[in-house]
Amino acid sequence: MLNYSTIQGDACALPIRDRSVDLILCAPPYWPQPEDRGDPRAIGGEETIAEYAMHICRMFVECRRVLRPEGLVVLCLGDGRRSYRRGVPWIVLFALEQAGWYFVREIIWDDRSDWPSYLLFLSPAQRPSFLVGGSVWSVAPEICVGYPFGVLPERICRLVIEGCSRPGQVVLDPVGGLGSVARVASSLGRVGISVELVLRYSRIGRDN
Repeated sequence: MLNYSTIQGDACALPIRDRSVDLILCAPPYWPQPEDRGDPRAIGGEETIAEYAMHICRMFVECRRVLRPEGLVVLCLGDGRRSYRRGVPWIVLFALEQAGWYFVREIIWDDRSDWPSYLLFLSPAQRPSFLVGGSVWSVAPEICVGYPFGVLPERICRLVIEGCSRPGQVVLDPVGGLGSVARVASSLGRVGISVELVLRYSRIGRDN
């Protein structure tokens, strides 16, 4: 039986208790997104890259609160096709480092397009130990009918969760989308939690 839950909520005000999460894996919508994002509080609709970076930094304030001291955050970011290769992942990373996060490493997600994404591994206080190998992961993208954003492939979810957590630990996606992270975490014997502003997206993921 899969052990995961979907909670309606804002990534910047997580309904999760302090220091209860071992791993956070998330892929916020890339900047910029269309005006109709399902909820005006959703990440991706900011007018500037700087505002987008600050929005993610506010989410990371909550990530720090709910994460155990030895925990890890894996953030998937890329340049949206309308951002014209402005280096959005590195602008966000610099802002997070200024906010006190430690950059551990990166892995390039080669999705077989001209627009690779990056998995950025960040720690709140120290360098954690984990068993994720490789510097480039070649994984085809996944598409879900009815979902307006990109989808983090289940293979990537599995690689990160297996390498960065242990069975029984808690894995959180604060921008849960289709709920893929939580479902994969549960299938691997972890406790998966998905927090999503727009619950119809979670229902789309469940039905596909």
